[in-house]
Amino acid sequence: GAATAPDAVPEAEWQPGSGVRLINPLGSMADAYAGTGLAFTNYVHGFNAILDYIMTSGGLKATRTLPGVDEEALKPEGGLPCACHPSDHLSIAADLELV
Repeated sequence: GAATAPDAVPEAEWQPGSGVRLINPLGSMADAYAGTGLAFTNYVHGFNAILDYIMTSGGLKATRTLPGVDEEALKPEGGLPCACHPSDHLSIAADLELV
């Protein structure tokens, strides 16, 4: 059969940048790096932000994450990429536990 389109978000619930209701079949998601103090995963040309995420749900919990990089260590290099970090995005990783 033909696929059906998801219900549109009622106009009263619109937010900037929204308009499509996304439903995750796995339920609510959690950011593995929440509460770790990770300041950025991208640091280029005066811009830095977290652009990369590891999301978990259900019976998975992050027990350890790869630490971020200190901004002061990147300033002499001019940001990313650099000799120590050859991408414009920093690596992120998490050990996950089934709970």
